[in-house]
Amino acid sequence: MGKQKAPGLDGFTVLFFRRYWHVIGEEVWMAILKILETRVLPEGLNHTLIALIPKTKKPVSPKEFRPISLCNVLYKIISKVLANRLKTVLDRIISSEQSAFVPGRFITDNVMAAFECFHTMKKSKKRKHGFFAAKIDMAKTYDRVECKFLEGVMQRMGFVEGWIKLIMMGVTAVSYSVLVNGYASQIFVPSRGIWQGDPLSPYLFLLCAEGLSAYVTKAMTEGRLHGLQVTRGAPVITHLFFADDSILFARATQQESLELKRILQAYERESGQQVNYQKSEVSFATNVNPHNKLIVGGTLGMPIVEKQDKYLGLATEVGRSKKELFAGLKERVRKKLKGWKERTMSVAARETLIKSVAQAQLSYAMSVFKIPDGILDEIQSLIINFW
Repeated sequence: MGKQKAPGLDGFTVLFFRRYWHVIGEEVWMAILKILETRVLPEGLNHTLIALIPKTKKPVSPKEFRPISLCNVLYKIISKVLANRLKTVLDRIISSEQSAFVPGRFITDNVMAAFECFHTMKKSKKRKHGFFAAKIDMAKTYDRVECKFLEGVMQRMGFVEGWIKLIMMGVTAVSYSVLVNGYASQIFVPSRGIWQGDPLSPYLFLLCAEGLSAYVTKAMTEGRLHGLQVTRGAPVITHLFFADDSILFARATQQESLELKRILQAYERESGQQVNYQKSEVSFATNVNPHNKLIVGGTLGMPIVEKQDKYLGLATEVGRSKKELFAGLKERVRKKLKGWKERTMSVAARETLIKSVAQAQLSYAMSVFKIPDGILDEIQSLIINFW
């Protein structure tokens, strides 16, 4: 845990516990063991401060702030213990269509699968059936999770009641105060949601998303949805999830678009999630006629786009002009370097940021695509000039 992270209402950060562990360590772990064994959380232990980080230079509405939860150190240790236990079984209970936060699965798995699907849709002029790809945008994903839905998913997955009680203990016993000008506001208790900053939250969201995955898989098994198959013998792909980045594939017919809309509405109703239809997009294979595009787009209530430009930060299609395609990568690196130049940094700080940001972006892109030498040379020149 970061030394300056997780300051509770008492102001004690992780650094305090680490520095004085020889004094308070035994008392701390005895208290944590007691909570895990009795499954009872003392009142106030899960009280969380919310810091609002502005997304824009001059925010004027709550939507323009990013809420970051500052959990109590003791609770965060408990949450980390539960998260470490849950990680050991994720690969057995989370479907292969989800790759975020699951040990042994990587973001590039979804990127390459999506790339192949979009390539097939682009080259599908002679195919009998046309397909569409719906890129779904969920609004405030963590904040809208219904506790009853999360509990029901864990019960259907076969978790024992003791474990479910431990998880729900942390989810339902939370209370909040918002930090305003450095002072905590009045305490309030949420009716739903999981919070950013809790080590458990990413894994709990995976469990919730597995509910949508199950809806789609069942519809495919019963023949109500038909996924995309890039070639004979390849697996059929109906959906790809990476945290809250979701793409769903189905045949471009009114029947299947109605079925997908019904699934999304059922998931919204049960889980508390809300699809942002204005920010979602639907694209089509080349063999889908304009009339069917209008029918499917109107049924789903999503804007129709010629192609999905990006998925998980990378292009979904690569044409003849690779230089134009990767120009965006060079621009992202340039903006990062420009931002760093405006600050006073030591040599060590510059080296660290170059390795962690600029090189990370290049490594991620190169793990999927072959970047032209010209683009690499230009990015290298930017880094050298900054250094």
